[in-house]
Amino acid sequence: MPKNLTVVILAYNRPNALKRLLDSLLKAHIKEYNLNLVFSLDKNSNPQVVELANSFEIIDVKKEIIQQKESLGAEKHNLEVQQLSISYENLLILEDDSFVSPFIFDYAFSALKFYNQNDIAMISLYPYLWVESVSVPFYPVYDGYFNYFQQRPTSHGYIIQRYQINKFNEWFKTYKANKNQLPPNTLGWNKQSWERIWYSYLIETNQFTVFPRVAFNTVFGDLGYNVKNIDEENAFHQSLSIGKETFNFSTLENSMSVYDAFYEYLRYDAWGFKNLEGNIYGTKKKSTLKNEFVVINGFNKLSEQVFGRGLKPIELNILLNNPGKKISIIKKDLYKSSLVNNIDNYLYFHSLFSIPNLKILVIYYLRKFKRLKIFKFLFILN
Repeated sequence: MPKNLTVVILAYNRPNALKRLLDSLLKAHIKEYNLNLVFSLDKNSNPQVVELANSFEIIDVKKEIIQQKESLGAEKHNLEVQQLSISYENLLILEDDSFVSPFIFDYAFSALKFYNQNDIAMISLYPYLWVESVSVPFYPVYDGYFNYFQQRPTSHGYIIQRYQINKFNEWFKTYKANKNQLPPNTLGWNKQSWERIWYSYLIETNQFTVFPRVAFNTVFGDLGYNVKNIDEENAFHQSLSIGKETFNFSTLENSMSVYDAFYEYLRYDAWGFKNLEGNIYGTKKKSTLKNEFVVINGFNKLSEQVFGRGLKPIELNILLNNPGKKISIIKKDLYKSSLVNNIDNYLYFHSLFSIPNLKILVIYYLRKFKRLKIFKFLFILN
């Protein structure tokens, strides 16, 4: 079992969010664990935020408050506090709009005990179950283990260790931005986005993040530095673990649930498909494809092999050889880019979609933006 863990909370101007996070931390099971707590407050933090940090206490947990001397913003602030792992060794980093599971430290210490491998760059507290570039749900293959792996960083609560940040720092000395290797959803981000930098790091060094299949932290997305207009009830929430878990972790080598930065499956070779690369969501440029064959969503008359598309996650149709003509394997040289954006694909990924549901959603948002009277004649409710 790791000797200690330091919880680092980043805060600036969201006192209500910070209070909510601290209340959830007080409900976490911590008696058997050796914890430290660090508040990292950006320059000119809200006085209520400073007061909350000063007054908050957990019995037997040592607290430190760091007042940053310059205004960092969310991006630089994360990169700054990651360096604390050099002093504290094991960090659990939370932004102030977080809300933690009562069993967050059971997961954290179990994961730290299991993962100290060179191909693991960080440990996430949160599963990303949404393909941001094409706005469809993501279902990682279930291989019997508690976790899956992906080549993406996580800002919704993460654990980082000293050896991991030392490796990142060495790579960062020669870092040069290369947007061609990044998923489309990241291209609109700030060029200095810490997540964008970490995406490049994971891709270039072929490292992965460990993700749980259930969340031990979720986020509200309160208005702040990076969030200007959000619905806190529907933004980023994933189901929190509220029961004691038996953690059955897999190594990267043994896992059959491994994904790249584009949410494409990486274990086709283990199922007998050689030189095959996923591009089911159509977000990779042809110039970036590395293997001889590519998986695409849709029928192509030049296909080497075709499959149906009834199973979920979508790659199961290939792995279990579901018959049909909805997914194709073609030679890379014949591939033409195509995003998952037609109605047939939409209905597959959003199986509960219906016209009545669409009416409800449209009217909800029209009301929200006070435009219902202008448009309501278009929608006749039964």
